[in-house]
Amino acid sequence: MSAAGEGPWDGVHGAVPWSRMAGTVAPTHILKGEDPMRVLDVLTPEPFTVAPSLSVVEARHEMTRRSIRHLLVTDHGALVGIVTDRDIRLALPSPATSLSIWEVNYLVARLTVGEIMTKAVITVDPDRGIREAARLMIDHKIGALPVVVGGRVVGIVTETDLLRALAEGVSEAVGEGRRDTSPR
Repeated sequence: MSAAGEGPWDGVHGAVPWSRMAGTVAPTHILKGEDPMRVLDVLTPEPFTVAPSLSVVEARHEMTRRSIRHLLVTDHGALVGIVTDRDIRLALPSPATSLSIWEVNYLVARLTVGEIMTKAVITVDPDRGIREAARLMIDHKIGALPVVVGGRVVGIVTETDLLRALAEGVSEAVGEGRRDTSPR
């Protein structure tokens, strides 16, 4: 086992302590356990939102069209829920249903986002560290966190955003490039 405080991999079998890496200095923020990045640095700003009255069919269409997996549900600008692609799949009848196609279409057309959304939404502040945001997502087994300031949605941080930040952070650390600022 390496000496205390040498790096985040202390005690991991086969890990090389920071002090033995030639020409390498342990990043101070890692040694102190601080988050070098904030949610604000990785969020997708101004996410697409929908009203609770939107039909599930329309919601699925928008998610497909926009290549997104999470829809934030707002009412007069206030966050009231979240719907995922999984929520929609579970709300739709199985292809093995005994209902006729007309009955299925009738039932699905009447189903709204407000009826299937998760109402107890876990949110995050833009100034939180991304490690803390990732821990919230892991602990609650969720794929996205709406970013809220003063009761208003300002963004969304997803698993993809966190993985992108990790990949770009690793790229920058080894001199492979810089942060991609193209729209997500």
